[in-house]
Amino acid sequence: MIALFACISSYAFPQTETPVMVRDLEVWSGIGVYKNFLDKKLELNLEEQFRFHRDASRIDQFFTNFGATYSFNKYFSLGAGYRFISDNDDTEYQSKHRFNFDAKFKYKINRVTLGYRFRYQNGNNFNETIEEDQDYPRKAIRNKLSIKYNIKDVKINPYFSTELFRAYEKYTIPEWDKLRFTLGGTRKLKNFGKVNAFYRMEKELNESYPVTYNIIGVKLQYNLNNLINKKKDAQD
Repeated sequence: MIALFACISSYAFPQTETPVMVRDLEVWSGIGVYKNFLDKKLELNLEEQFRFHRDASRIDQFFTNFGATYSFNKYFSLGAGYRFISDNDDTEYQSKHRFNFDAKFKYKINRVTLGYRFRYQNGNNFNETIEEDQDYPRKAIRNKLSIKYNIKDVKINPYFSTELFRAYEKYTIPEWDKLRFTLGGTRKLKNFGKVNAFYRMEKELNESYPVTYNIIGVKLQYNLNNLINKKKDAQD
């Protein structure tokens, strides 16, 4: 898998040509809740996120995302999610939806955690069907590698990840669609949940004028188990 990423990266950034570069600054902000069940094997989460583009001057899209993850052991878990999207096309907001299915692997070595996520996603516009020949489910395969480090006596855990997208669309040959690099940090908040802040660079692939997105993101998540524990303490 690492060799695959290396080959694709060299293909995505060729040395023989100098492509026209287009850049944009985006800001992603999200807030959500999550709750653990079955001795923390099952996690359900709900998130609302807003994404701004064009140098963070206007809304690109906002969406509601619901997900579930089940951990079979400390190495392997499966997940699924559904996203309802309001996408701004400059004239109106279009309603879209997307499903995803994940397989996650992780391995911990002392304070270092290595991870790999395979994701299949399938999205479409509402009120449009394949029979109408107006739209077609947009499918993608995503491969993500990550490394996280738990620094002793430091509350923020830094991480780095890279993710490669392969797109499948109607009447086209499947191709590598985009590449992401993310550097961030997470911190657990006592009696609340966790916060995740990151910088991400996303580059389009196989385009005549590829866009490079510089993305700044912050996500805040509240752990509903804390609320339940507070209620139990109040009743005792």
